[in-house]
Amino acid sequence: METFLVGVDGSVASRRALEWAVAHAEIERAKIRVLMVVEGPTRDMWIPHSPLDDRLATARRHLAGMVKTLREYHPQVAIEHEAREGRAAQVLLEVARDCDLLVVGGRGRGGVTGALVGSVSLHCVAHSPCPVVVVRRQRKDSAIKARTKAKAKTG
Repeated sequence: METFLVGVDGSVASRRALEWAVAHAEIERAKIRVLMVVEGPTRDMWIPHSPLDDRLATARRHLAGMVKTLREYHPQVAIEHEAREGRAAQVLLEVARDCDLLVVGGRGRGGVTGALVGSVSLHCVAHSPCPVVVVRRQRKDSAIKARTKAKAKTG
């Protein structure tokens, strides 16, 4: 049975990546391994600044909630989850050695901001020992409609 590793960080993009992976695991009869990496306090924006043990516990609770919901809708997909300490890209690539596919979310920062801040998804694409899927966050329908109207007016 194939294993899909999904890196999540609490962002909308990572939740979409997890949903994508579970839907495809259902089709492919693969199992899902969900991994959340807890980094230093300045890098974990979604977890309040607190001791590492508290942040790991918070990450584990968050993961358990996400996985519980997914299991309700996809009971036939085997899903395991864990939170680890470390640098996200490094830990994901280490765990990906034993997986058939790595799935991550892309926040879409890109450009100078993405280069300065660093992109976990870009690093994973460049260095992964297995194929990588980057799932981007969907634009809101209103933003798409506004761009379509603007393009229609200009040309």
